[in-house]
Amino acid sequence: MSHHDQTYGPGGDRRARAVELIAGGHTTAETAAIVGVVPDTVARWRKDDRFRAQVEAIAQEARKEIGIRLGSLASKALHTLEEILDDPQAERWARLRAAENILSRGGFSEQQGKPGGQDGGQGGFAVVAQLFQQRLAELPETQAELPE
Repeated sequence: MSHHDQTYGPGGDRRARAVELIAGGHTTAETAAIVGVVPDTVARWRKDDRFRAQVEAIAQEARKEIGIRLGSLASKALHTLEEILDDPQAERWARLRAAENILSRGGFSEQQGKPGGQDGGQGGFAVVAQLFQQRLAELPETQAELPE
């Protein structure tokens, strides 16, 4: 390894920036163009264990942060679905769509409650699906088809 490839030596700022770019999903060629080196240099850095460890540490931290943010957004989304479901002023099709989303994202599937399904035909989805279909059939024909 040359003196210029050291993490905190000459060129270390470029290498540190390359770590961030690679961790962020940039290609070798993109990273090389941004930091001002030839692609072979970035390819050589990527083979270095310390470089790979730094990339993985940054990527892992980003995945953790994204997971936290997605969890927060999922909570907000579920709250929104609950508000729609509970709002008597909401259009019936919107309330049914909210119910369908809650059920499907809650792990219910059409295979549950059916012979040969994941639960051996013992689940409650069949009853819920039947009630859902009954309520859907009660809607005026203009609203029977849910918008995409």
